[in-house]
Amino acid sequence: MHDFTTGPDQPGQPARKAWYRRWYTIVPASIAAAVIALGAIGAAASGSSHHAAAPKPPTSSAPAAPSTPAADPSTPAADPSTPAADPTPAGPDQLAAGDTEMLGSVSTNASIGTVTVGHPQVRTWPSDSYGERPANGYYVVVKVTAKADSSYTDGWFVSPPDFHAVVKGQHYDQDNGHAYEGATDAERNTDLSATLAAGETVTGYLYFDVPSAHGKIVYAPNSDGQPLAEWSY
Repeated sequence: MHDFTTGPDQPGQPARKAWYRRWYTIVPASIAAAVIALGAIGAAASGSSHHAAAPKPPTSSAPAAPSTPAADPSTPAADPSTPAADPTPAGPDQLAAGDTEMLGSVSTNASIGTVTVGHPQVRTWPSDSYGERPANGYYVVVKVTAKADSSYTDGWFVSPPDFHAVVKGQHYDQDNGHAYEGATDAERNTDLSATLAAGETVTGYLYFDVPSAHGKIVYAPNSDGQPLAEWSY
């Protein structure tokens, strides 16, 4: 809606003097009579030779275009400084076994490092002949590698409790069932727990006792328990 401002009123024009009245007062009567006679003759001649003009067809006019409705002044205008909402729903990154997840700091946007979860080994028997079979049906053993970015100097702590398995909607930690029996001595002797300095790497194994050969390995290092990434296998 546009606002228009009107200007000042125009001053009125001065009244014309009645000069024609004054002209009639100074014309002699004889001349006035002659003028009147000539006017009568001319009127008669024009009446005999004048033809009525053909009537003009009615002029049609196009309907007026509808006016654009004015904007509602009560509706607040969009603030261009407000960032647009992110259409991507919040949630962990979805990866496949063997993929690498890149991590960054929420507060500084600095790169922290990468986590790679390898292809799990699925077993239905213990690693030792005297061990117990899985309580839930399957042992899943997976290799994990974490590498700190060369520019990240705050120290990055990585440990097995940061990870868990989700199978058929259920949460499984390393202490569920007989998980320890599913790993070999070499796999159990690797320590995934470490505080990584810039550029350092740690590799270790995770092992779970779960009810299916398929599921997800979940990385959830935050104190609120919300996962950052999930690897399907």
